[in-house]
Amino acid sequence: MQKNNMEKWYERYESQRWYKNTFLVNNFRQISRATKGDREWNNIEDSGCHFVCLSMIIGINPAYLSSKMKELKFFKPDYSLKSKKLNGRSTHLVWDQNKPDIKDKEVKLKKVYHPKRGIIDLSIQFIGIKKTNNIDCAKSLIEDNKKYGYHIICGYDDHSRLVAGKSKGKYFLWDPDLSDTDLQKNIRGQYTLERFYKEYSNKKEFANKEAEYLIYSVIFK
Repeated sequence: MQKNNMEKWYERYESQRWYKNTFLVNNFRQISRATKGDREWNNIEDSGCHFVCLSMIIGINPAYLSSKMKELKFFKPDYSLKSKKLNGRSTHLVWDQNKPDIKDKEVKLKKVYHPKRGIIDLSIQFIGIKKTNNIDCAKSLIEDNKKYGYHIICGYDDHSRLVAGKSKGKYFLWDPDLSDTDLQKNIRGQYTLERFYKEYSNKKEFANKEAEYLIYSVIFK
């Protein structure tokens, strides 16, 4: 337990806003921008909330993780998202698509430099997904999975956040998409699970949707 009754599960916060020039692609020819919706680029700043959460779980920075993932040709085209390349040609947005997931359950990386562990191999495994809008159920599933050493990324279909610890008895989340002015509040554990649900209860477009809790295991070798 840390000072101020704060239990922080991860040492290092990362923001997707810090990686505007890092792209979730296997080569530079795949850089593109969506033509509809938020018209996001396939860089970490626009499309990397889930990817940044994974990097915080592993303990390496998102730019380095992206470089290691491209060695596996990890990034795939999303055929539901039309986009345009830098030369104006039409294509589909290539990005991480929130993997690993129920279809692709494991990613293995070899000879990764970890700042705490040195040169290692590692495996990121998708354990499962739970959905709930009941805060007591959410607390229970977080507690149950934490006992097994699992990690949880949560959110609705618009954005991912990392369940990052407890502060004054309440679970808090780290949001990877924050302005610098909100950063300190986020790191101090002020974005609680209660605040997360309250924020979405005021959004009509999410009235009939449930928050998703994606559960992962990371094995270092």
